[in-house]
Amino acid sequence: MRLLGMHAAFRTSMESFKSEGMTTDQFVAWLVENEWDDRTNRLIQRLQKQASFRYRASIEEIDYSLERGLDRNLLMRLSEMTFVTEPRDIFITGSAGTGKSYIATALGYRACQKVTMFASD
Repeated sequence: MRLLGMHAAFRTSMESFKSEGMTTDQFVAWLVENEWDDRTNRLIQRLQKQASFRYRASIEEIDYSLERGLDRNLLMRLSEMTFVTEPRDIFITGSAGTGKSYIATALGYRACQKVTMFASD
C-alpha cells in the first residue's frame, strides 16, 4: 500500500515519544492524517514538476503597484480557482513587461495547490 506518510509519522512518534499522550484511536487518526497530508503534498509536487513552469511564482508575491494597473481584487478572486470548476476561460492581456506570464504561472501553481478541491467536485 506504500503508506510512506504513515511510516514517517510512526517513526517520528517512536523517536519523540509523541504517541504516549494519545489514545489508540487518536494515534491511528493522527497516522491517517499524516498519510493524507503526505499523499497530497507529493501529488502537488508531481503536478508542479509535470507542468514545467518556467519559474516559481506566487499570487502573494505579485506587485500591485499603480503603474502596472493590476486589480488586486480580481486576482484574489481568480486565485480561488472557481473558473476551473465552472469551467470558464480567462484571458490575461496587457502590454509587454507587465507580468502576464508571471500571473499565469502563479495561477498555475495555485491550481496545483488546490487539486484536492477539484477532485471533490
